[in-house]
Parts: sequence; structure tokens; C-alpha cells
Amino acid sequence: MLIHVTDPGIKTALTVAGATLGFFAKTGVEWLKARAASRANSKASLRKLLANVDEGRSLYYTQSYLAVQLYKSISANHPETILGLTGYDHVFRAAYEHFTPDELEIHAHLRSLTEHSVFRVNDSLRSWLDQNLAEIQRATSPVSRVQLLEDLRQMRAHLNDWFAQYYASFQSDPKRAVNFVSSWLIRGTRFPAQLLDRLLHELHER
Repeated sequence: MLIHVTDPGIKTALTVAGATLGFFAKTGVEWLKARAASRANSKASLRKLLANVDEGRSLYYTQSYLAVQLYKSISANHPETILGLTGYDHVFRAAYEHFTPDELEIHAHLRSLTEHSVFRVNDSLRSWLDQNLAEIQRATSPVSRVQLLEDLRQMRAHLNDWFAQYYASFQSDPKRAVNFVSSWLIRGTRFPAQLLDRLLHELHER
């Protein structure tokens, strides 16, 4: 049933009310769109971080395997050169002048991974933190996100140690093959072990 409004005052009020509702409806839609876009950007950013963390973990496993193989070869072929020494860095440097061709090849592969692949991933992680950490710190979030933030802060400390070692000692010494923080520093900050799982959980929650 149609209702015809003839009173000018009521017509004006209805017109104003309709315009007001239209304004708020439009504003609400725009807010929802902006929020959806923000969430999409945040998710994309976390996926980028996840990819870098996952690649970094794979590189660590690869280097760890090669380092063990080189260590075993040195122990079998040049035991007298590494008496009393512990840690990959000390052992590799002490035995370097006595390496066999195969040992030189493994060492070169390890060093190349450190100089190129590991450096690239760590630099990308550092850039991600520079661009995103402040936003995560400002966010009001559940306990899981607080734990993620703690892991990201630990990653920052680990990367600071890694780059400090790289530029201070690794880069200028061709006898060095790996740049493992824990093998050089007594109190070096380890990479957060649970970060990958926390990122997967955060992406699932979003």
C-alpha cells in the first residue's frame, strides 16, 4: 500500500533522513571494503614472511647436512689438525689448508650458500620487520598474536647477530663457510623455533 505524504515538513524530514541513511550506508560499505583490503594486504604480507622463513629453514637444514659431512671427512682425513677444537667454524678454518679436492668443493658450496642464498633470505626478513613490525606491535590481539610478536622480536635480535658476524668476520675470511650464530657467539640469539608454526596458525585464524 502506497502512502502519499503531503505535509512539506514531513517530506523534508524524510528526505533528510533518507540522505543520512544513504550516507551512512555508503560509509559503512566503504569501511567494510577498506577493512577487507587491509586484511588481504596483511595476509599477503604474512604469506611472504612465511615463505622466507620456510626457505630459511630449508637452507639451514641443507647447510647443517653439508657441514656434518665436511666435519666427518676432516675427522677421518686430518684428525691431527683439529685436536681439541669444537664447532664447525674452528674446525673448518684449522683444517682448511689440508683440504682434499672433495672437501674444498663442499666448503665452497657451503660458503656460496651463506654469501648468496642465506644472505638474501635474511635480508628479506630484515626488510619485512622494518616494514611491518610496528603495525603488529600496535595491534590489539589474542594471546597467540602476542606470542608471534615475541618470536618476531627474537628474530630481529637473531638477524642483528647474524649480520654483525657476517660483516665483522665472515665476509673477509675465505676460510669460513657457515655463519651459524650459535657456533660463534656464547650468548648469540637463536632463531625462534616456533615461528613457522605460529605464522601458519595466524594465517589460518585470518
